[in-house]
Order: sequence, then C-alpha cells, then structure tokens
Amino acid sequence: MRNLIFRLIVFTLIPVIACTSAPETAEIPESTDGLCQLWIDAWNARDAVAIEACFANDALLITDTVYSGIDAIRSGFIERATPYFQNLTCSKLYESISGSMAYHAGKYDHEWIVNDSTVEKASGYYTMVWKKSDDNTWKLAVFQTN
Repeated sequence: MRNLIFRLIVFTLIPVIACTSAPETAEIPESTDGLCQLWIDAWNARDAVAIEACFANDALLITDTVYSGIDAIRSGFIERATPYFQNLTCSKLYESISGSMAYHAGKYDHEWIVNDSTVEKASGYYTMVWKKSDDNTWKLAVFQTN
C-alpha cells in the first residue's frame, strides 16, 4: 500500500522534472520553453543534481503532499522518484512572463518503472512558477502537479 501511495504521488508530481543546469542569466526569457526543457532533460537523464538545481531554496513542490524547501523536496521527492522515472514529455498550454516571474502550465506524460518487467504510463497537468533568483538565474519557486 505504501508503494502504491508513493507511486501515485510521483505520478502526479513528476511531470516536469528535468533540468541539466539552471539558465546562465536572469534576462527575461521570451518563452518558458527553455526553462521547461531543462526540467525535462534532467528528469529523463535521471540526474537528481540537475533536478535539484532547478529549484529555489525556498521552493514549494505540491502534489498530494506539500514539500517546502529544497531539503524536503530532495529527500521527499527527488531522491525517491529519480530512479523510476523515464520518457517525460510536456506540452505547454499557457505561459506568462513578467519581470522576475514566469508561469508555465501544461500537460505531461511519462513512464514509471515498477520493476524489471513492468512500466506504467502516467499523464496529468502541471504548473511551474519560475522566479529570478539572487544569483541571477531562473529557479522554480512553485511546482504543482495533479
């Protein structure tokens, strides 16, 4: 039962989980596509360090559970989900960019490795709120998924 609950949380949370590294500058992007692609690439590479690099230190990750702060996000979600996640795709439905904030919402699909012979597919919706950080990069302030 605990494994099922964990998988349900991950299925609803993982859409968007991929970032090889944070963007180099905090210039206002013309689109959130590049930020989202960092997230996708990190998750598909199963790169926990790159995924964590996407988040601000005070970020919120909201699924069935709310993870507040990078330490809770790392231990409660990233470390537990990374080994089982693959083939994330995201389709943007909405974005808005203004000053130091950028919003990106869409639909995701991915696969979850249950065991050596079983892979399950999951899909849902997500919202990302990116903010310009003190180190002049864009970081996830809020990531929410259903």
